[in-house]
Parts: sequence; structure tokens; C-alpha cells
Amino acid sequence: MSHREASLNKEIKKVISHLLAGIDFPEVQLVTVTRVEIASDLKDVNIFVSVFPFEKSKETLEKIRNKKNSLKKKAAQRIEIKNFPEFHFKKEEKNEAADRINRVLNKIDS
Repeated sequence: MSHREASLNKEIKKVISHLLAGIDFPEVQLVTVTRVEIASDLKDVNIFVSVFPFEKSKETLEKIRNKKNSLKKKAAQRIEIKNFPEFHFKKEEKNEAADRINRVLNKIDS
């Protein structure tokens, strides 16, 4: 990963996290941008989102995807890049897997 890619990943994560904090997600306690991966050609960016409670992930991600163009426009006003990348919001699977493992371990301890 180039310095430019790493820098853009960090900046996009920061800006999108801030923008998502301003959106009302009923019945959701926490929406977190866990990581951002921009393509080497800078045309696409995968934005991984974690939602708590996990059961609300599908609906919340759908709401975020419906606001994709608005989020992209607002982010483009804050981040200097010639051709702004296309956003692809994805569900972060790692946190859910860790939660399932913790629940199993807690049951074993009980």
C-alpha cells in the first residue's frame, strides 16, 4: 500500500465516521467504521461498518447505502482528491465472529 492510499484510507475513515455520527439510526446503539480499503487505482473504496446490536446490521447498512451519494458528496467537500472514489459499504464480519466466540466461551464458563 502506498503512502497516498494509506493517507486516503485514514482520511476517508475519519470523515465517514463523523458523517455517520450525524445520522439517526433508530434501535441502533453504535455504528462504527472499522476499516477503509481504497483500490490502488483510487477509483473505489470499501468502507467496512460494524453495527451494534448486530441484529440490526442489515437494515442499518441498507440505510447507509441509500445515503451513499449524499455521504460521498459531503466527503468530497472535505477531502482533496481529483476524482473521488466510488463508495462501497460493507458489513464488518470480524466483530460479529468475535462476539459469537465470546458468547460460546461465556456459556462454557457458566
